Amino acid sequence: MSGGASTYPEEIASPANLKTYLLTRKWVSYFITALFSSGFRSPEFRKGFGILVHTGIGASSLFTSSERFASLSGLLLSYTFTPKGQNTGGYVRAMIGPGLYYSATKTYLLVHPRFEFRIKDLGSDLASIGCLKLIAQGGFQKDIQLGGLGIGAEISRFHLQLTENYLFNESALVLQFGLGYSLAFNKQ
Repeated sequence: MSGGASTYPEEIASPANLKTYLLTRKWVSYFITALFSSGFRSPEFRKGFGILVHTGIGASSLFTSSERFASLSGLLLSYTFTPKGQNTGGYVRAMIGPGLYYSATKTYLLVHPRFEFRIKDLGSDLASIGCLKLIAQGGFQKDIQLGGLGIGAEISRFHLQLTENYLFNESALVLQFGLGYSLAFNKQ
């Protein structure tokens, strides 16, 4: 080359040698073999501890004369379980922490347990952008008890959810749309 030094190794300075260079390197062989023969595990639901901050807003006693605004928020410590010997591809996440439930003019501080179950990855085998999950959650203290189910989408660290909770002390359903953000303590 004239006018300066090559930034490529001497063996691939010529474009004709590029293909040979790439095919003789072990990393290319390894990647191709892993891609087509072993099948990648899901990158979602990584093993370990984390924190989920979430809030949901909605209404209780929907379409009745006692309909009112309701909100459930939480700061939850989580642990994601994965298959033995793997760091990714888990199906169950358990959480617990304090929650705040607001309805009408009252706010309650709750013990807020929650379980999430991964049901489907979003994306392809090569590029996952998140997952769909089922949610089972509750909240309780001496004046109020609630339990509910929902569905959610987890995209990177962001969470979207739609939940239906039942207030046992009022015999009322609470429909909520929620947002969340998670922090992971495990090494990525």
